[in-house]
Amino acid sequence: MSGKEIQGDPLPDRPFLMLKIQEYSASGTGVLIMKLAAILWLVAGQTMPVQPLSECRVPQVPTVVRLTKPVRPTVPACIDEARNRHNCRSAVINAYNAQMEQYAHDFDRYIDDMNGYVEALNRYMDQVSQYTVCERDAAGIVSGVITG
Repeated sequence: MSGKEIQGDPLPDRPFLMLKIQEYSASGTGVLIMKLAAILWLVAGQTMPVQPLSECRVPQVPTVVRLTKPVRPTVPACIDEARNRHNCRSAVINAYNAQMEQYAHDFDRYIDDMNGYVEALNRYMDQVSQYTVCERDAAGIVSGVITG
């Protein structure tokens, strides 16, 4: 049996699917192969996705941040906080006020750093959620639960 090979064009939306048909001069063989090829083509069109699934990107865990809360300066002994009075020299008061300003600056930076870390963790959780959906879709799981 000699025959010639006919190569069909790839499907426009499925470039990875090529159809090769062997046409024979024997009675009915070419028609049978054409019918089988048509059935294969139909089944492949129903079971293969139109677009290949994109690869799911695994999210990167943010760097762990362990911050130390700044320590409030010690109140000088000459200050009575309960009565809101003092009998300190101006140099002691000025030094204490400078320490409190530095503490306020350090505390604000601490709060900003903590908020930044929380935002990074929230972004990570969003990416994990997107990754989970992607993997579920890639596995073909329609509902969130697999039952037997």
